[in-house]
Amino acid sequence: MMRLPELGREELSARGQQIYDGIVASRGGVRGPFAALMHSPEVAGRAAHLGTYLRFETSLDPMTLQIVTLAVAREWDCQYEWTAHEPQAREASVRDDTIAAIKERRAPEGLTKEEAVVVRYVHELIRGHRVSQETFDQIEARFSPQELTDLTATIGFYSMVSCVLIAYQVQLASGVTPLLPI
Repeated sequence: MMRLPELGREELSARGQQIYDGIVASRGGVRGPFAALMHSPEVAGRAAHLGTYLRFETSLDPMTLQIVTLAVAREWDCQYEWTAHEPQAREASVRDDTIAAIKERRAPEGLTKEEAVVVRYVHELIRGHRVSQETFDQIEARFSPQELTDLTATIGFYSMVSCVLIAYQVQLASGVTPLLPI
C-alpha cells in the first residue's frame, strides 16, 4: 500500500482537478508516481509535462531512451520503474543481452560500445555525482548538444520518479509480475 492515500479527483481543488484531468488525458489515468505526486498537483502536472516530452518527444532514439531509463531504474533499484520499462525496452529493440547486463549489474560489461558509454554516463552521474572528462568526451562525440541535454534530463527525471516511487512505496498494480530482482 502506498504510504500516502491516493487522492480521488473529487478530493482536489479546481486547479488540482484540471491537472488530474490533463494527466488522465495524456496517460490514460493517474497512477504510479503521478498518484503520489497528486498531493502537490502543480508538481504532478509539471512532472507529467516534462515526462511527456522526455518519453514521447525527445530527440533521443527509442532504444537509447529505454537503455537510459533501465539504467536509472536499476541504479535506484526501483521495481515499479523497471517493470514498466523492461517491456518498453524490448519493444524499442533493446537487445536481451543489454537488458540482462543492466539487470544483473554487469553493465557496461557485455554492452556494445554505444550502449556502454550511455550506461557509464548514468552510473557516473548517479553513483559518483560527477562525470569524468573521458566519459563526457565520449558521450559528447556521440550525441548532439540537444540529445546530450535530453539524455541528462532523462536521467534526472527518472531519478526523481524513482525517488517518489520508492519513498511513497508505490506498489505494482495487482497481477503485475515484478521483473527486477532486488
